Amino acid sequence: LGRELARQLSRQGAKLIISSRRADVLEEVKQECLAINPETQVHVLIVDLEDLDSLDGRAKQALAFFGNKIDVLINNGGVSTRSSARDAAYDVTMKLTKVDFLSCVKLAKAVLPSMTECVQDSPDSPSVPRGGHIVNISSVAGKAGVVLRTAYCGAKFALIGWFDALRVEEHVFGSGVRVTNVCPGSVQ
Repeated sequence: LGRELARQLSRQGAKLIISSRRADVLEEVKQECLAINPETQVHVLIVDLEDLDSLDGRAKQALAFFGNKIDVLINNGGVSTRSSARDAAYDVTMKLTKVDFLSCVKLAKAVLPSMTECVQDSPDSPSVPRGGHIVNISSVAGKAGVVLRTAYCGAKFALIGWFDALRVEEHVFGSGVRVTNVCPGSVQ
């Protein structure tokens, strides 16, 4: 899903920062994006979403690529497992919670200030929030429980709940930041 998102966004001329744990895959995706649109700017950033302590630093690196501004954050990383609640090891549940939920929260909190800086169209116009967009690739498993996916469902429910609340807060505070939770079914 992430690869195809990058390809489609490069087709539209977006400036991209693509991230993953695997440098080789990122380089392949970068080359695919440049083949689609040679004018696209594509930066590669190695990120391990399970290493929550590293995410603030990675977000600072990402912000530095484009003048400390991120317009759109797409939280697409994730892991899953097949096991019952009774059989799933606690460590596995924690890994899913870190990768599928907490990493998204850390990254959003790290880039939100850059999305809410105020801008003025001219010296005579009022200063308004610039806005931004946070998109989370969640799952239908975050809306309804699924057998043998207890930990995954729990992490995705948390993701949807936290970001639904963030959407309401940003609206009430007038920041201009939009939040979208995408909940696909099975993907290949």
